[in-house]
Order: sequence, then structure tokens, then C-alpha cells
Amino acid sequence: MTMEKVVETYSERKLRHLAGQRFADLEDVARSAGGTPRQLNALGNALQQWKEIEKRRQFLAHGVVAISHNDNGAWTVLFDIVVYRSNEPIADRWAVQEGEAAEFERELGAAFEILSSQLSQFRRRLVA
Repeated sequence: MTMEKVVETYSERKLRHLAGQRFADLEDVARSAGGTPRQLNALGNALQQWKEIEKRRQFLAHGVVAISHNDNGAWTVLFDIVVYRSNEPIADRWAVQEGEAAEFERELGAAFEILSSQLSQFRRRLVA
């Protein structure tokens, strides 16, 4: 919704399709759209916090998952993915233990709430 409002407000902007591209567009518009220093700082911090979460998105969306259990019943999840950079395949892995998964879930929820709030306020500034 916010990106559509950006396109309406800044008609020279094209709405790109990929999540990473839209995020970059949103950061660019947020810097140039105005607001008080406190508003801009809060939105910038929310975007930065989400960017840290976003680094794991490709593993969750596209990763191949293997789960292992130790003798005590604790589990570890391995997310394997192949990404292409400059047409070269690069294998990457994210290993997540049970406690880390709970912490990531907490961080994801908090980042989502903060970013949602900041984007709502940003959208209202665009309309005003």
C-alpha cells in the first residue's frame, strides 16, 4: 500500500517488482519525502532494522531444509540455498538452533510492528 501511494505521489517513479528492489525504492523515497528529523530518524531506524531481518528472507523463501535432532531432543535446522552473483553460483547455509529460532521469531515480530507503524505514519505524511 505504501509503495502504491509513493507512485501516486511521485509519479515519475516506477513500481519495481522484486522485494529487494521495492525496499531500495522505499528507502530512497523516505530520504527525499521530508518530515521532521525525528520522523526521518525513526523511519530510517525501522527500515534498517527490517533490512537486518530481510537478509534471512531468501533462506526462508527458497532454502532447502534439513532438520537434525541431538540425543537430548534439541533440534537444528539447516537452510541451504544457491544464490547467483555475477552469473556464478554461490552455496550458502544458515544453521538455526531452537533457541536462535525463538529469538529470530521475536526479532521478526518486533521489527514488523515497528516498521508497520512507521510506514503508516509515512503514508499519512505522503497524503497530507
